[in-house]
Amino acid sequence: FLRPTSRDYTDAYKLGASTPLEIAERTLGCIEDSETGKDRLSAFIEVRKDDIIEQAKASSARYAAGQPIGPLDGVPIPIKDEFDVQGYRTRVGTSFKGNRPASEDSVVARRLREQGAILFGKTHMTELGLGGVGTNPNHRAPRNPHDPERITGGSSSGSAAAVAAGIAPLALGSDAGGSIRMPAALCGVYGMKPTYGKIPTTGGSLLSWSLDHLGPLG
Repeated sequence: FLRPTSRDYTDAYKLGASTPLEIAERTLGCIEDSETGKDRLSAFIEVRKDDIIEQAKASSARYAAGQPIGPLDGVPIPIKDEFDVQGYRTRVGTSFKGNRPASEDSVVARRLREQGAILFGKTHMTELGLGGVGTNPNHRAPRNPHDPERITGGSSSGSAAAVAAGIAPLALGSDAGGSIRMPAALCGVYGMKPTYGKIPTTGGSLLSWSLDHLGPLG
């Protein structure tokens, strides 16, 4: 797999070798391609193309003016379906939650947006974050990019699959009992469970407020 890092993206933007809009369009194409055929990746449960394109256009304009707003400006970052992103439903892997789109971002989504990151859709997760395999009765289980016959692990299953497939260099996950670390290990990517409370959980539909940690897969 080709797996460019966030630094690869931002270096290309600064050099004028590419733009966030070009990368966003290419990434949307990769997601579409990943959902064809019998071995569909199924990492994402919702992708709002128009919103992503608008974010990418704004980021491209900032680079054109020589004014990126942070080290993640223009970097596509999918969000686990446990955290509110304005305009997206937060279903937490269930069939009964998230009947209405979120009216505002979770704190972590807002902070990513403030750094210019392109919030790139919602990724699959185990129902309510319960389980380390990655299957879910409400959504097609994501496949391991290295071998579609193998599991991704969970509960941050879609985030790990998206990064492992090279669709995005970073993705947001959460971990109470291994939900970042297990899918990272099984999909061959890095996953970090930061110090408890280091990243605020406000705006997340958590499995356990006293155990959940937010962190990246990359």
